[in-house]
Amino acid sequence: MTIRPTLMACATVATFLVSPASALTAPELWDDWRNSLGLLGQEVEIANQSYDSGVLRLEGITQRMPIDPEVGRNITFIDALVLTEQSDGSVRIEIDGEYRVDFGGVSGGDRSDGSLSISFDGLDSNARGAPGDLSYDFGAGLVEVALDTLSVNGEPVPVEFSLAATGLSSTSTQTDSVYAGGGQVDALALVVNASDPNTGVLEMNYRLTQLEFQGSANYADFAALGANDPSAIFRAETPTALTTTHGPMSFHIVTDSPQGAGAVSGQATSGSLESEFGRGRALYGAGVAGLILEIVSSDAPFPIDLQADQLGFRVDAPMLAAADPQPFAAALAISGLALPDALWSMVDPTGLLARDPAELSLQLAGLARLDRDLSDPDFAAAGTPPGALLALKLDRLSLAIAGAAAQASGDFNINPDAPPMLDGVPAASGQLELELRGVGGLLQNLASLGAIDPANLMGAQMMLGMITAPAADGSDVMTSTIQLGEDGSVTANGTRLR
Repeated sequence: MTIRPTLMACATVATFLVSPASALTAPELWDDWRNSLGLLGQEVEIANQSYDSGVLRLEGITQRMPIDPEVGRNITFIDALVLTEQSDGSVRIEIDGEYRVDFGGVSGGDRSDGSLSISFDGLDSNARGAPGDLSYDFGAGLVEVALDTLSVNGEPVPVEFSLAATGLSSTSTQTDSVYAGGGQVDALALVVNASDPNTGVLEMNYRLTQLEFQGSANYADFAALGANDPSAIFRAETPTALTTTHGPMSFHIVTDSPQGAGAVSGQATSGSLESEFGRGRALYGAGVAGLILEIVSSDAPFPIDLQADQLGFRVDAPMLAAADPQPFAAALAISGLALPDALWSMVDPTGLLARDPAELSLQLAGLARLDRDLSDPDFAAAGTPPGALLALKLDRLSLAIAGAAAQASGDFNINPDAPPMLDGVPAASGQLELELRGVGGLLQNLASLGAIDPANLMGAQMMLGMITAPAADGSDVMTSTIQLGEDGSVTANGTRLR
């Protein structure tokens, strides 16, 4: 939804001093931008253009995304763009007048249309280098994005949307079609207020501070995306990557609808995000520290307060079909998860269960064969697996809750062509190491609370007795080595179960 000058204004810059002998001219810079837009399949029109004494003024700029008008639209309008050549060989970039983006789309038979305006306060943006090898620096005291209008099927929608970034600075380079850069934002604030007679009221306030970011992409890859090739971004040899970190953040969301009212408030001391798409793969991860949540709902008898020291996950997986096996990995971490006393009192009024914060750590990896692209639009509707799991390694599973703890690790080879071990469970061979602490006592406590009936308690105890060995000192510790044979056999601590 942005035009190349905006990307320069809102993205990045590495500053390289060049001599006046290698000075960049304003027309060269503009031609470079237009070439980049062409890679994206975008069309640019200019009402008036003048170049005099090193100043290029472009008036009435209109930039159109390559979208079927029956499906949607994304058109950018800039009153004037001024490119001024500097004595140090760089070109100063200024926006004069209005900067607006009109958008539209069709979803579920409904047509939405709207307009956004973008404004800059204290804009300081420069480019330097040579065509095909440029660097940019950008700074702004304030960048604001505001929703001016929004309608659905021609009917105005009363909604307020504003996004403000203060203290924004960045550096970037672009060599041919490859972009790389990073920067920081002192504070980011988002406000949304919407009201509809049918859906109700939504109010949202979000604030984030000390944002730092790094990213890279190849513009040429996005042209294929615009041509309805969803796998193009994963085939790219130059990955599209983004990493961010931030400091303290907070948010507050209020809803009021015919189904009920509620509110969610939260804050965190820091957070991070990472993503990378390309070379046939996708990586995505996110984490937050010092999280505090408060949830209020008309359906709940009391507010629910949650706290966690750390929450995070990371997934690295293949996305495109290939004849050879491809590796994947995933991780999940939760530490210091504390539930509210009111919730504990509902399930455990007598205090039988330990109320220590819960912990979970999961790390696994493996090999898989993909028979079709996961980015295929028909993948979700196919109803059949996209390939086969060939190997799975459980590097670590650690869980602690309510006074009990479990740890496990294992390594398995999987034969998708052999008859399954059980319905829905493929044939596998390998070994699992398991240790349980306090599980027997937890089961007894749950039975005392009525959460487990006596028959199920006895069944669980018998199952544990079959697959685990008790500690020699009589403590509530059980261990087990479970082996799956290639012949379909299953043994636990040397005792054959199957």
